Amino acid sequence: MILLIDDEPAIARLYGAFLQRRGFDIRICPDAAEALELLRERRFHLVLSDVEMPGIDGHEFCRRLNRRGPRTYPLLLLSAHDSVDAVGKGLSAGADDFLMKGADIALILERIAFWLTSGFRALPWCARIGAIDALENLAPVMPLLPDVTPAPDRLDRALARLREELIAAPPDFGQRLIERIRILGRASALLLEGACQPADFLRFPDSLVRVLKGLDLAWHEEAGILFAHFDLFSRDRRFIEAGTRPLAAYRIPA
Repeated sequence: MILLIDDEPAIARLYGAFLQRRGFDIRICPDAAEALELLRERRFHLVLSDVEMPGIDGHEFCRRLNRRGPRTYPLLLLSAHDSVDAVGKGLSAGADDFLMKGADIALILERIAFWLTSGFRALPWCARIGAIDALENLAPVMPLLPDVTPAPDRLDRALARLREELIAAPPDFGQRLIERIRILGRASALLLEGACQPADFLRFPDSLVRVLKGLDLAWHEEAGILFAHFDLFSRDRRFIEAGTRPLAAYRIPA
């Protein structure tokens, strides 16, 4: 179930109908105040909110939701603004991704589908902070949306490095949860190593999903549970250690 919040009925109906035609269950709210109450009563898989609304705007809506504690659903903002400043404000408020009104509808569907299927419930904290820092080096009015694409060579390098390290690791490495946490930590460190563009951070979840899938690990389809609790696992000492040493170093199970 997707919760769509927009104070303009025509736009809400347009996007709601589009998503319904593609099989999604949609609940539309005309304002953020009603949405905040509804989110106390019902469970949603994704929330998509307009930014420019009277009363509680999209940014304040995000802030109030995040003050309630960890979310179990991703929070996306839908805006007519495509600037660095708009994305930066959304990130600081706690939004996880950004869709632009009037953009190719296929791109909007792609982003929604990613968040609904990947397991990620939010943009990881490390990626959020990295994106905010990277945006500070750009002109506030510079357009950033709708297409945010990281450099493909970054993903390719991380994937090649991980393949080499796994070949040198014990044959059954990755069977245990702590080993999967180490693989997750190592992949994260390699993807973020030297990252400096906003796209490298905003699409960090996408890159991590692609890397684990590209490794063709027997358990990659079960990785959603790791992604769902990414920020929790990222504080584990084994996740942190894996960022500083190759996987081949773990020849004796810990």
